[in-house]
Amino acid sequence: MALYAASKAFVRNFSEGLHDEHRGTPLSVTCVCPGGTETAFHAASGGGDYSWIANASTESAAFVAHVAVRAMLAGKRTVVPGLFNKLSCFGVCFLSRRTASRVATQVLGKARLALPARKAA
Repeated sequence: MALYAASKAFVRNFSEGLHDEHRGTPLSVTCVCPGGTETAFHAASGGGDYSWIANASTESAAFVAHVAVRAMLAGKRTVVPGLFNKLSCFGVCFLSRRTASRVATQVLGKARLALPARKAA
């Protein structure tokens, strides 16, 4: 999860930087911060068991895609689909980084052990 979170932070900062650098040009960059989305990614990546909070805030892939496309067409810098996800992003501003990390661990659950290697056929 640490590598995943660090990668997300890079992508957000990089995308927002590209958006700002290309303001006034035909290029549009929108960073989508979808939060929990109903896909097979979490289980396939070996993620932990979500808490009730994370499950309650999970949005459908169709909803996230709709919000993302509308934001892109409107030239938005960043979009966070879903009210609960917006509130989470706002609320974390009031926490220390250490506390935010601990809260995220509680919400996202402990990581599962790595999946065993597949046997050659």
